[in-house]
Amino acid sequence: MSCTFPWQTAPLPPWQTANPLFDRVVDVHRPRSPEVQGGVQEVGYVGYSGTVPTTVPGALGEDILYTGVVCTIIIKGASHGKGPLPADVVWKASWGIHIPSSSGIPLNGIRDRDILIDDDGYRYAVSAAEWHAVGWTLDCMRLEA
Repeated sequence: MSCTFPWQTAPLPPWQTANPLFDRVVDVHRPRSPEVQGGVQEVGYVGYSGTVPTTVPGALGEDILYTGVVCTIIIKGASHGKGPLPADVVWKASWGIHIPSSSGIPLNGIRDRDILIDDDGYRYAVSAAEWHAVGWTLDCMRLEA
């Protein structure tokens, strides 16, 4: 007969499980297209056909695919505006989001145009998604309203 003590079954504290390489958390959403609601492709005059974020389940907006996915977010490159002033806004910034393979997201689990929402509330659109042995490498653009 074996005896199990309470401290042997308790979950590890965060300082023992945290990964300094993947210090951010994102949720992965997939936008719904209004033209294919109900499996029917509408054509012609259909009104606004872009994506609209919503919090109503089943409404036109985004499907939540994965939540609480650990990652790292780095800026890959940015250029300055066309204005001559050094204080002009940075534009066309590209962000690299790296997700480890231990996250459990399968091959083809993330596609181009998926939306990632980070722990700071920023939204990113996936421009290119690449899966390899160590995880996902995503090239993203930050979405701003």
